[in-house]
Amino acid sequence: MNKELQIKLEKLRNIYRSHNANGILIEKQNNISWLIRGNSRICIASENGVCNLLLNDENLYLLTNNIEKNRLLFVIQPLAS
Repeated sequence: MNKELQIKLEKLRNIYRSHNANGILIEKQNNISWLIRGNSRICIASENGVCNLLLNDENLYLLTNNIEKNRLLFVIQPLAS
């Protein structure tokens, strides 16, 4: 995982831990774009992207439909290296 993503994930984990939560669901397109450095939006009139990200202490989950899955994995996969 690249250093930038590690730093961002730790910032988010600190936020949800400070609220005594076990994770965070990221739904807004601008927040998803900040985290994955990519565009998750189809409709520019919508605040939400075509995916959600669920972060907990162990994993970051991509929640999307089958149509968008491959495109989004193409954007996210380089970040995991």
